[in-house]
Amino acid sequence: MEYDLVRFFLTDANDELETHLAKNTLNVEAALEYRLRKVVPYVPKFNEALAYATSPENVSESMRLLLHLADSIAHHSMKDVSTDVS
Repeated sequence: MEYDLVRFFLTDANDELETHLAKNTLNVEAALEYRLRKVVPYVPKFNEALAYATSPENVSESMRLLLHLADSIAHHSMKDVSTDVS
């Protein structure tokens, strides 16, 4: 149940980054900074969120979200259009 809130935050932050990248040209560093700024208000509790995200029952979904984030940044910032083999 706690992971639902973590997953919502991660998904929402990733979607917001993807929308921002679609409208703006950012390099990888700027894209990562934009995404990390979403975490700043939650820094005091973010270690708990990471603990939920990396628990065995949630780690596969968390990795999927992380890979989606990496794909979005690579696609928009580095113009990577390679085929995803997953």
